[in-house]
This record gives sequence, C-alpha cells and structure tokens, in this order.
Amino acid sequence: MEQEAGPAKLAQVSSFMEHVVQRGKGGGGGPRNDEIGASDFLEVTLPFRQAGTIQLRKFLIGWYVGQLRDVTGNLDNDEDAQLNEFRNEMYAEPIRRALATW
Repeated sequence: MEQEAGPAKLAQVSSFMEHVVQRGKGGGGGPRNDEIGASDFLEVTLPFRQAGTIQLRKFLIGWYVGQLRDVTGNLDNDEDAQLNEFRNEMYAEPIRRALATW
C-alpha cells in the first residue's frame, strides 16, 4: 500500500488500511513432475471515497501460470523476476484505483 500511495498520499495509508479486508490462497506445482506452476487467488475489499463517504468495493483476482521446468528443475532468475512483476501488477491495479479517490 505504501509503495502504491507514494509520498503524496503516504500519510493516508493508515486510515486507508483500517477499511481493507484481504483473503488469499496461493499454490504451485503441476500435475506431473516435469512441470512447475504458480497460482494465486486474492479477495480484497478496498475503500473508495465518493461524495464525502467511504464505499467499500470487493475485487477478486485469480491467476495461474504453468511453465515447464528446465533441465535443472528450476526457474531461472529472469523468469522468477517476471513472475514477481506480474504478480505485483495484478494486485496493484485495484489498490491504485482506490487510492486515487483519497
């Protein structure tokens, strides 16, 4: 939240967080031993300010990425970094929308 708020709205993060509700479940693996996958599911309720009141909106975010393992059975650093960047962007979008109203 602090990263998305940036310096301009950093002081509002604690008030914003009082209204946030999160539930999530992640996982990984694949049906066969030569696969690796990652998945996440997040339900988050975020506060939006409209006409001087706070309105709560729920977002559901789910994704699954399946990827074959390399010879060593590991993802390389580039692929790992790309997956983390994808994950962060998926979660950041609704946060940005809500923070824009504060």
